[in-house]
Amino acid sequence: MSELRKNAEQAYDEARSLAPDHPMVLLLGAGAGLGLEQYWIERERVYKQVQGAVPDWDFSYGRFLLFTGRARAALAALGQARQSDPLNGVIAVNIADAYAIMGNIQAALEELERAATLHQTPQVLFAIITLQTAMAVNDIQAIHTQLPFKINNVSDALNREIASLASDKPALRAALQRAWSDPANRTLINSFTIAMWLAYAGDPALALEVLNGIATTHVYNKAQVWTIYDADVTYRPLWWPVMRDVRRLPGFKDLVRKLGLVGYWRKSGTWGDFCRPVGEEDFECE
Repeated sequence: MSELRKNAEQAYDEARSLAPDHPMVLLLGAGAGLGLEQYWIERERVYKQVQGAVPDWDFSYGRFLLFTGRARAALAALGQARQSDPLNGVIAVNIADAYAIMGNIQAALEELERAATLHQTPQVLFAIITLQTAMAVNDIQAIHTQLPFKINNVSDALNREIASLASDKPALRAALQRAWSDPANRTLINSFTIAMWLAYAGDPALALEVLNGIATTHVYNKAQVWTIYDADVTYRPLWWPVMRDVRRLPGFKDLVRKLGLVGYWRKSGTWGDFCRPVGEEDFECE
C-alpha cells in the first residue's frame, strides 16, 4: 500500500499543479494533514461545495456517511447513486452494508444477491460485507461459504484458521487471543480481521483494544489524498451489527473521540445513528 499511496500522491501533486480549483482535486485533498475532528468537518464542507460538479458524487458522499456512522442518510445518497447507475456493483455492495448496519438483514442479503450478478462488484468488499451480515444472524453456513476470500496470503490463512472455529466460540476466542498476541498480526488488515472475529466470538473488550490499535496506527488523514482502503478498515466496521456490544463499552466513547467523530458530530449538528448527545458534554452509544 505504501507504493500505491506514493504513486497516488505524485499523481495528485501533478493534478493540483495543473488545476488546483478543479472539484475533484479539491475533494481528493480535503482535510489532508488536519487533526481528525477537523478532517471530517473539512471533508463534508468540500463535499457540499462540489455537489453537482463531481462524477458519482452521491455514491462518494454516501460512503462518507457510512464511515461517519450515518447509515440512514447514506442509504438515501446511495439510492440516488443507484438510480444513475443501476448496474454498478460497487454501489450495490455499499447499499447492502447500509441495510445491514440499519439492522435490515433481509434487505442486505437481497442487495448482496443482486450485487453478485453485476459488473464492477469489488470481490473483497463483497465477501467482507456478506461475512459480517452472516455474523449478524450467526449463520454458520454462510460464514463458511464466504471463506476464504483473497486479500493476501497471510490474511487468507488467518481467516481460514479462525473460520474453522466459528461454531465453537470458546475455542474461537482462545485462537483469536493467541493471534492478537503475535506481533506479526498487528498489520492493518490482520488487526481488522481479528477485531471483527473477536466481536463475533463474544469478546468485545479485546475487540475494542484491537480497534484502538488500528486507530492509533492509521495514517490516511496525514496523507495528501483521501484513501478509501484505510477508511474502510478503520471506520466502516464500527457500525456493523456484530460490533453492538463493543459500542456499548465505555471505552468505545474514547475510541470515537480519538477518531474525530464526536467533534464532527457536535459541530455538524448531526450525530451518527448509534451515538447521541447527553447534555452539552457527554454522549452515549449503542
